[in-house]
Amino acid sequence: MKTEICKEKYAASMCSMAASSEEQNRSLQRDLEVQTLSLKQCYVMLHDEQVIARAVIDTERSYIAYLTLEVMSQKEADAFVKDIVDRLDRSREWRVDLYTDKQHHALVYHALKRWFPLEFKRESYTVKTREQAQAYRFIPAKQLVHRDLLELMAKASATTLDANLQREQKLLGLYPAVEQQAEELLEDAESDALFQVLLIAGKAAGFISVTRLLDEVGGIGYIGVHPDVQGRQYGTVLLKKAMDMAWRHNIHKLIGDIDVHNFAIRENLLRAGFLLDCGQSIFLLEKQI
Repeated sequence: MKTEICKEKYAASMCSMAASSEEQNRSLQRDLEVQTLSLKQCYVMLHDEQVIARAVIDTERSYIAYLTLEVMSQKEADAFVKDIVDRLDRSREWRVDLYTDKQHHALVYHALKRWFPLEFKRESYTVKTREQAQAYRFIPAKQLVHRDLLELMAKASATTLDANLQREQKLLGLYPAVEQQAEELLEDAESDALFQVLLIAGKAAGFISVTRLLDEVGGIGYIGVHPDVQGRQYGTVLLKKAMDMAWRHNIHKLIGDIDVHNFAIRENLLRAGFLLDCGQSIFLLEKQI
């Protein structure tokens, strides 16, 4: 069996894999229909004309998406992931996420662990979105003076307990890392509605963003509270705002992924109504210099 670019005749099989969730299958099919993705980005392994492995190389985000393996040997799984790695532009860093509720998790995990040397352990919390009463004032992040937005994000990020964010700050520097995060969030097509700043006494006190992951599933992108007002449960206020704005934009499930050592955001998630769903691993493949 070999890895190849998915042909049109195999697209239906690729979008209906038994080892994938229905949400991911539907989302992949929709991405292809609206041409957010093309088949040229989709790689598959076949057995008896059926797709038994798939991965999408998202060059825009330097991200490997929709990775799914049916039952196969570990040797075959390792070979498929290696084939994907060999097709990556190694002048940039690549990321792939794996959740512990993924079917055939052990198979996928060991294949990724072999070829992706960096792993960050995380926890994944979920909640069903619903309308929330709003007692605080928020404005779209785009309405804040850009310099003030970066200052807010930098001060909030300086105290982060997220190991992956700490690594980015160490590699790039605090302000360059924050500028990159802000650019990523502001470029999102839904940022006007889903990237908001909390105002307390007219001053920017925190920020929250939601990213649409699948049609009706979103994730907490970035969240931060200014150090001057930390410890006052504004993290919970931000998370409830996220639930409300997600609900208003037809995102019915919200995911919050956190570093296993980030006790502060864990408390805020639980206080806001999120429940622990599963574990998560972020795998990184560093760029070659």
